[in-house]
Amino acid sequence: MDMDYMLDDGAWRRLLEGVAERFDELTVIRGFQYVKQGRVEELALRDDGAHVDARVKDNRMYDVAVDLDDLAASECACSANRACAHMA
Repeated sequence: MDMDYMLDDGAWRRLLEGVAERFDELTVIRGFQYVKQGRVEELALRDDGAHVDARVKDNRMYDVAVDLDDLAASECACSANRACAHMA
């Protein structure tokens, strides 16, 4: 998983504010654990720099599309129907 991309200070601030509004602490912790456990099997930043596509392995493989400018517009193929650990 190559994570060689940069966000400027303003983009990081907006992303962190969005995460705090959208994800509870437990969900963020679980998402971080998924990364550390190597469950994020694919991760790609789209050319526009505002969208990330990923495949995350849990009890099955889930396709995730994260909109860094609008986290509420992000999607995951899991059944959670809300901001989930796969998105985090």
